[in-house]
Amino acid sequence: MLFTKVNGRGDSSDSKMTKFVTFGGRSFSIRALPDLDLLYDSGNDIEHRMAAEASDVFNCPVQDGPNVVRYDRDKTSIHVGPKPISITSGRLGSLSLIFVGLANPGGVLLYSLPLNSERPRFESTWIGLSDAFKSWDELYMETGLGGITVTDLSFIPSHQTGSGVPWLLVAGSKSGTVTLLKIKGNGDIPYFPSRADSLKSSAVTVVIYSLLLVTVLTAT
Repeated sequence: MLFTKVNGRGDSSDSKMTKFVTFGGRSFSIRALPDLDLLYDSGNDIEHRMAAEASDVFNCPVQDGPNVVRYDRDKTSIHVGPKPISITSGRLGSLSLIFVGLANPGGVLLYSLPLNSERPRFESTWIGLSDAFKSWDELYMETGLGGITVTDLSFIPSHQTGSGVPWLLVAGSKSGTVTLLKIKGNGDIPYFPSRADSLKSSAVTVVIYSLLLVTVLTAT
C-alpha cells in the first residue's frame, strides 16, 4: 500500500509523521449539517464486502484485451482499491437507502439507514459482470458487461416508476451502458416512524433483485 508524505505530519514541517494517509478513496461518509461534523465513515467495509460478495473481481481494474477478468483481481489494492466514485440515496417506506457506485471494476453496494440512526447497515451488492472467467474482449463482444465503472446513479421512487417499486439507474462509463435495476424490500418495512424500531430486526433486508434493461450507448 502506498502512503503520501505530504499529509500526516505534526504542526511543524520537520515533525514526525503522526498518521498515515493512503491514496485512493475507499469509503463513504455521513456528515451533519451545517458544520459537516463527521457522523460515520465506512472505513474498509466496502473492501470487506466486495471480498466476501464478489471475490473473483475484488479490486479488479477495468481492462481491454484478452486478459481473463478473474486474473486481474487485487491489482488495484495498492493504489486506489475499489474506488467508490458515485453515490445517491432514496427511500423505501421509512427506510433510507444509500447506493454506492464503484469504479473497480464496477457495481453497486446498497446500505440501509433506519430512522434516527447514524450507522448504515449493509444490505446487498450488484455486480454488472456476467462471467469473471471470460476475457474482457469476450464480455464486450457478448454485451456481458453492465455498470462497469459506475460514474452516475439515479434513484427513481416507486410513485414515479408505475410498477409500485423503486428503480435505480446505473451509468457505466467504461461499459457504455445504462442499467435499470429494481429495488425490493423483504420483510415488514414500515411507512410510519412509530414502527421504525422493527427495522432493527435481521428479518428486514433490501435487495437489488432484477435486471430489467440494459441499453448500450453508442460512443461519439
